[in-house]
Amino acid sequence: MAEILKFIYNAILFVSLYFIVIYGELVCDTDDDCLKFFPDNPYPMECINSICLSLTD
Repeated sequence: MAEILKFIYNAILFVSLYFIVIYGELVCDTDDDCLKFFPDNPYPMECINSICLSLTD
């Protein structure tokens, strides 16, 4: 039982680290960077504090 819990804990740890690495590269410098990262977003986006934010009503 303890080995199963250790496996689940390690799986969650590695998956979360994977997401940090993948989404950590999405830091923007200009508004044009947001269009490159999210090309299918139908709403206008702005780069605010190095994060792409969608401008909705």
